[in-house]
Amino acid sequence: MKIVIENNVPIPDKLVVRQSKYKPLTKMKVNQSAFIECNKIDHKKEITKCRSLLDSYGRKQTPSYKYTFRTVEGGFRVWRVK
Repeated sequence: MKIVIENNVPIPDKLVVRQSKYKPLTKMKVNQSAFIECNKIDHKKEITKCRSLLDSYGRKQTPSYKYTFRTVEGGFRVWRVK
């Protein structure tokens, strides 16, 4: 392995971080809900991703936001309750 030390090499711009497809749900107001369509095979994986994003986002708010999830036919539904 060869290491080369160089001067005046510009720092590249940061990479754009891909946003979660569930990010729009963070804009929900209290008592609003959203239906997320998914097949039965992906259901647990998708609800876990969505719950993780919203729980993390909700804890950072003052006062904190709370969400609840329910399985419905064809997918799941999420409500903002606080």
